[in-house]
Order: sequence, then C-alpha cells, then structure tokens
Amino acid sequence: MTDARTEEPDLARTVLLVLFLLGLVVACLWILRPFLVALICATTLAISTWPMLIGLQRRFGGKRGPAIAVMIGGLLLAFLAPVYFGTIAAVQSVSGLAAWVQDLPNRTLPALPAWLANLPLVGARLQSAWGTLIADGGEGIRARLTENSREILSWALVRIGNLAGVLALVLVTLGITGLLYVHGERVATSLLRFFRRLGGEHGEKAARLAALATRGVAMGVVLTPFIQSILAGIGLATAGVPHFGLIAIGVLVSCLAQAGPLPVLALPVIWLFARGATIPASGLLAWALVVHISGPIVRPMLIKRGVDLPLPLILSGVIGGVAAFGVVGLFIGPVLLAVATTLLENWIEEGNDAGGAPEISRGMAVQTKP
Repeated sequence: MTDARTEEPDLARTVLLVLFLLGLVVACLWILRPFLVALICATTLAISTWPMLIGLQRRFGGKRGPAIAVMIGGLLLAFLAPVYFGTIAAVQSVSGLAAWVQDLPNRTLPALPAWLANLPLVGARLQSAWGTLIADGGEGIRARLTENSREILSWALVRIGNLAGVLALVLVTLGITGLLYVHGERVATSLLRFFRRLGGEHGEKAARLAALATRGVAMGVVLTPFIQSILAGIGLATAGVPHFGLIAIGVLVSCLAQAGPLPVLALPVIWLFARGATIPASGLLAWALVVHISGPIVRPMLIKRGVDLPLPLILSGVIGGVAAFGVVGLFIGPVLLAVATTLLENWIEEGNDAGGAPEISRGMAVQTKP
C-alpha cells in the first residue's frame, strides 16, 4: 500500500521553485538592464536584415565575414548619416539665426494668409497668436528671445547630451548585431528548442510568428518613414526651403511617432506663404499631401512581406508600445499583440476541433425544441 502523502504534490516545494525561477529571471534582467535596449534593437535589426545578409553571403561565395562587414557598414551609415547631416545643418544655421535675431527690429511680419485664419478649430488661435507677434514687432520678439536665451541654451545642451547617449547606444547595438550575424543560426535553433520545450508546437509557432512580426514591423513601420523623409527632403529642396535636411529629419521623427509628415511640413509651407512665395508654397503643400498619402499605401505592402497580420493590429501595437515602453515599444508592442492574438486563435481553434462548438450548438438545439 503506497503512502498517500507521497502521491500528493508538495505545494510548498512548487511555490518555492517558482519563486526561485522568477527571482533568477529578475536578477538576470537586472544585470542586463544597461544593455536591454541595445539587445532588443540588435535582435530586431538582425531578424529584419537577415535575408539581406544571406543574399550578400551568396554573392561573396559563401563567406559570411565580408557580408557581415558590408551589412554593419551599411547600418552604421544609415544611422549616422541623418545625425551627420542634421548636425551640419544645425551648425550652419547658427550664424544665420544670430544674424536674423539681430535684424529683427528692422523686420515687419506680414499678415497671416486668409486661408490659414479661416481654418476650422485652429484658425482663430493662429490668428490671435500671429496678431500678438505683429503687435510686439521685431524688437519685442528679440527681447523675448533674449530673455529666454538661458533656457534655450540649457535645452540645446541637454539635447547634445542625449545625442551622445544615442550614438553610444548605436555603437553597442551594432556590435551586438554583428555577434548575432556570426552566431545567428545557433541562437535561432536554441530559441526554437526553448519555446518548443516550453509550449510544444504552439510555442515554436509563436516564436516564428514573433520573428515574422518583427520583420514586418521593421519593413513597414520603420522603412516607410525613411521613404517619406527622403521624399519630403526632395520637395523641400525643390521649393528652396533652407536647412531642408534638418526638416527632413524632423519628418522622419514625426513619421516614426505615427504622427505623419504634415505637422512638420506645415511649418515650411506657412513660411513660404508668409514670404510671398505662393507658387513654391502651393507646390510644397501639394507634395506634402502626396508624402502623407504615400504612408498608408506603402506601409501595408511592406508589412505584408513580413507577416500577414491586420494593419490596425500592427498600428495599435506601435502606438501603444511607444506609449508604454518608449522607442523600443515600436517593436515590442506589435510583436506582443501578434503573438497574443495568434495564441488566442490557436486556443479557440483547438476547442472547436475538440468538439466544443458542436456540443454547444447541439445543446442549444435541444433547448429550442418545443
């Protein structure tokens, strides 16, 4: 006769084991905390650009080393080129901005265009704010800028410090990306084995879906803003707007935040109209609408190349992820929603395959009989 106590699960042992595992996971995450953002970004880059790496490897006769060097060089150029051109544009604009401020007393602001003043919701506010600026005159505007010069300088110094942190993050991210390029197959196999051990076939399917969702988000949500910023830069340069590279970077940031290019492009359009350049302003306005429309057209096409998921799900994950996790949430949000939705669908399908739905319908049929 067996002892009943040996057959009963040891609840205290199970709870302690779960707590130990949770503590181990939390401790590991705490140790890796300085590198988590770089690790997530590097994983996203490696997954998104892996087909390009394999294609380059074939061109180099199966040698991965030269392919990795080309990929890392291209990624470094893609990251640093906007920073470089933005910095050059900002430095070049300092002298022009200083001369503009000194010449403010001799300048007279034109009246706000009628079509801007008649805009719904914001027209009255724009008219009021612009009227205040006209009433103050150039001397009043220069006095306000002089009073706030210390705050402006502090803001600029903070942004410069943030830029140095971003550059350090980029270098660490590219270093981790290079390691993932070298050991990509081994890492992928280990992860798939882990998820299969954790959740069986559905666990492995969820891991593969997460990779495809990451690739789809990178293709649609990240590549599309780059395309829109390039188109915006072409239109700004054609219209003769100064410092168009800096404004194009602003368009890139605005599109990455899912706000679209119009909030940034509206400023140079207003500036051109204020200077009386009606034809360039009208052309830039039409081009801004084209750039804005290109997003909803190009984004679904690129996302579908990575994963076949509903576009509202992807966009909800992007916006909610950024609100919850910051810039890293750009990828975490859509991936989590995609995996959770797929797991829920698989769970429902398993219930239907097991006869749950016919049983329910059969019960309803019995109840509805007279």
